Amino acid sequence: MHKIYLIIFLVLFAKLTADSTRENADEIDQFVIQTMESWSTPGIALSIVQNDDVVKAQGYGTRERGVDAPVDENTLFQICSLTKAFTGLTASMLVDEKRLEWEEPVRTYWPEFKLKDETATQLMTIRDLLSGRTGLPSTGMQAWRLWWHTNRTEDELIQRTAEMNPAFSFRAHFSYSNMAYVLASKVMEKVSGKPWQEYCAEKIFKPLEMENTTFNFNTFLESDNKVKSHLAPYFRKDPIAYQSLDMIAAAGGIISNAKDMTKWLKYLLQQGPLIKETQNAQSVIEPIISNVYKWNIYTYFNPVAAYGYGWMLYRVGDKEIYMHTGLSDGAQTLLAIVPEEKLGICILSNQSENPALACLLNSLLDKYLKKEPRDWNKIGQDAIKSMELEFDAQITQIKADRNKDLAPTFLLQNYSGEYVNLAFGTVRISKDENSLLITTYNNDKGSLEHWQGDDFSITGIPSYTPILQQVTFILSDDKKDIIGLRMPCVGFFKKEPSPQEPKNDKPIEDTPQKSEILT
Repeated sequence: MHKIYLIIFLVLFAKLTADSTRENADEIDQFVIQTMESWSTPGIALSIVQNDDVVKAQGYGTRERGVDAPVDENTLFQICSLTKAFTGLTASMLVDEKRLEWEEPVRTYWPEFKLKDETATQLMTIRDLLSGRTGLPSTGMQAWRLWWHTNRTEDELIQRTAEMNPAFSFRAHFSYSNMAYVLASKVMEKVSGKPWQEYCAEKIFKPLEMENTTFNFNTFLESDNKVKSHLAPYFRKDPIAYQSLDMIAAAGGIISNAKDMTKWLKYLLQQGPLIKETQNAQSVIEPIISNVYKWNIYTYFNPVAAYGYGWMLYRVGDKEIYMHTGLSDGAQTLLAIVPEEKLGICILSNQSENPALACLLNSLLDKYLKKEPRDWNKIGQDAIKSMELEFDAQITQIKADRNKDLAPTFLLQNYSGEYVNLAFGTVRISKDENSLLITTYNNDKGSLEHWQGDDFSITGIPSYTPILQQVTFILSDDKKDIIGLRMPCVGFFKKEPSPQEPKNDKPIEDTPQKSEILT
């Protein structure tokens, strides 16, 4: 009789457990579906690990908007800046192998290392590079234009970075820099004796059996199970061209899927040393910075987050969260771990430029941390509306300050010529009938619309916001010559003399704009 009762109990317990698991899975599915509908996201791959168990490794939606091509756990995505945590871990491994020291100057391992800031050149460490303490211009200060759509190689980018004006004094201010991670990978190449990508694959991908994870962009292109890249549908409904990140591999070049990312999450939740080291990164993201989507949504309204080794740190209640985002053309990603809860969440998507993934993460954190649930999609939509109002107010003020009667100093043809910045490259200005044309250093072509005086707005180039993206032509002290132009954040471009003009070799110092936006 006791055996019968035991069997009945076990059957009922198994049924209740199965029902609970199914309800849990259904609730998670509902979160994903609601988020995708709210933000018109074509596809998402979700990985959740808790207590060493895979809760989710699943695809949702479609690889291409409007096409019956379901995302599954093996669908390949560019994980973008989630790569940075792999870079941080490889540095930690080399420290453990006694081939690298956190506080040893980079020049100890790479004597040719050079930045424009001599103090940074002499004192920069691997910890500085991985913690945002370099003083280099940040992604939000348009430093991404150094490599974006330029076809420049990693080595060429390193050479150009040496010519970049610092945005901040060394170790004085947090600055989110992709090139800092590229420089860190070059240090690791010097000490390991092999390309960083090869070392990373050997030490992480292979042991964790991340069989479909790669740095090879061509492998991604050749796959039959990969996503297409998308912008939000109100920008463009059709897929956009893929953006290779090979030239900044250590900052964003990994390609993976939901299944492999569960293995990465498991590993992260089992490892203590790097997480402990990350807490000592000594770089703080200041509360004054926010991106256009209200950065505090990404940190669950936490006003301050520390940064180190590919992780942003913040707290939800008494729980410490390690999180990072990723963004590229038509791709957006997010990963978070909650060590105390042994919880890891990774979200990959094939649509960029919205806080959808942050909304989904926060809904999942509400669930797993037993917080009062909130409608994060609505919160995100409200943030977008707020951002739009702020942007409109900014535009209104700029227009109000405009002096339309202030004519250019010279005839339009006088502004024509080549303008050179040793880091970013050459901007070409030419005259066409009644207007000026611009070709940027990455071969974007557009027009310059006169704004006031010697200020012109860049138009006709999608990546340049009209009015806010202006070119200012810089005149000589006597106002008789054009000596260069300045582009916001990017810096000063010196005008090259025409064949009939004398060459002026006098250096012109540029004062960078000290603005900071984290993306």
